[in-house]
Amino acid sequence: MYAFKAFPAKEDFEAVAKALVQTHPCLKESGSSSGWNGWKNSLKFKMGNYRTKMRQLGRVDVTVNGGKRGRYTENGEPPHKGIKKPRKGEINFLPEYPEGRDDHNLEEAR
Repeated sequence: MYAFKAFPAKEDFEAVAKALVQTHPCLKESGSSSGWNGWKNSLKFKMGNYRTKMRQLGRVDVTVNGGKRGRYTENGEPPHKGIKKPRKGEINFLPEYPEGRDDHNLEEAR
């Protein structure tokens, strides 16, 4: 899922959970109304944990959204106090540079 979207929507989680249960019928939950509600919830938590690991490794697409409510620094300020909360449906996305490119090369091309 992370290969397609770092921050999937509710519908994306539902589609993946539904496909998982359809592919492997033995995973269907008998107490659930749809049979895959628990898997949808598990996928949400797994994606959150995976984003945390990617943020710790320094991936730019999730690092830009992390740290607003993180640990405090010595002077008492949050580490990323100036980050504004994205509007609904908007993600602070900062793509990585293409292979062999940097700021200077892209500015010359522009």
